[in-house]
Amino acid sequence: MTLARRYPVKVIVEQEPTSLPNARNLGIENAEGEIIFIVDSDIVVDRDCIKNAIKWFENPEVIA
Repeated sequence: MTLARRYPVKVIVEQEPTSLPNARNLGIENAEGEIIFIVDSDIVVDRDCIKNAIKWFENPEVIA
């Protein structure tokens, strides 16, 4: 969590740890953007993964 605080992000911590799905839902409830990109700590992403993912949302036929 200390690393995240170095960046302009909102850090949300469950008051009582429950489960991964509940933690994700808490994050989604507090999200402010139009697109939510969920990445777990054990995932290694390509340098351009977000840029490549966004192109799908530019297609009006893609809904999720």
